[in-house]
Amino acid sequence: MWEAIREGFWEVLTTTDGICGVDRPIPEEPIDPLTGKPLVFGDNGLPMVALEPGTMQELAPGEEVEFNNPPGTAADYPNFMKQQLMAIAAGIGLPYELLSGDMAGVSDRALRLIINEFRRRIQQIQHNQIIFQFCRPVWNRWLDMDLFDEFGVTQQTHDFKFSSTTTDVRAQGVKARRLVDDALGALPYNGLHAFCGSEFFDALVGHKSVKEAYQRWQDGEALRNDPKGRFRFADIDWEEYRGSVGGNDFVAANEAYLYPTGADIFKIWFAPADFVETVNTIGLPLYAKQKVMDFEKGVIIHTQSNPLPINLRPRAVIKLTMS
Repeated sequence: MWEAIREGFWEVLTTTDGICGVDRPIPEEPIDPLTGKPLVFGDNGLPMVALEPGTMQELAPGEEVEFNNPPGTAADYPNFMKQQLMAIAAGIGLPYELLSGDMAGVSDRALRLIINEFRRRIQQIQHNQIIFQFCRPVWNRWLDMDLFDEFGVTQQTHDFKFSSTTTDVRAQGVKARRLVDDALGALPYNGLHAFCGSEFFDALVGHKSVKEAYQRWQDGEALRNDPKGRFRFADIDWEEYRGSVGGNDFVAANEAYLYPTGADIFKIWFAPADFVETVNTIGLPLYAKQKVMDFEKGVIIHTQSNPLPINLRPRAVIKLTMS
């Protein structure tokens, strides 16, 4: 504004009597020397004079114009603003470079390090949101509904009669494997894995036929240790699964789930975020945006992820029970 006012005048002429020394009568009404018309007064009672670049303004006798000359910006003001932005960035956990867009003195390697560190922090926040705000409600919902009925698919099951000492556990494992083969058809896979509840796993490891099979393997070492990490029998990797959410076990204590590995039947697709710029685009695992708050009091960080995990061959996952 000050620069605009200063450039509005090129020259000001101040005379003692009349225009450039020529006498003239004093008008009854105040006249605008620039336009020759009566002055227009504002609400505050002061005359309103338009300023235009290149104006050579004449003043009435005895009049002078004096403009305010405010001090300029302090030399250290940019450093002060940078310090304020750095404090805001530190308070909200956002890199200063991303908050301000100031990349001065930052190399490409340093910028890559800053961005990667920020992405790791966002992923941690996103993980907490997915696990505790997404997985838990979804799991509770699944407890109340039968997905096989929802999609019109019959779940395959197989029972292991561990209560009988004459049960051939290896043969039962082969029968369960054939159910997987039947569900996959010609689709190849490279192995079988079973997540077991605690009671099912203990009954499997402690069954007579299983103990007899391992008595002569490395002098029965497997029988002297706790094989909870992974236990291989009948070409199946048996593993005790301990995952739970809110006191609800993912695998019941007396059940197990057998599934093929290497068949690529488990997928996760991501829907795009609900932003205008993501309409009709391929979804990404993570989205993050930032917005400066009113009066620059801070920055709001918004993140979201919209995963859809799905099993393309649900009948290939066999539910194992015990009796």
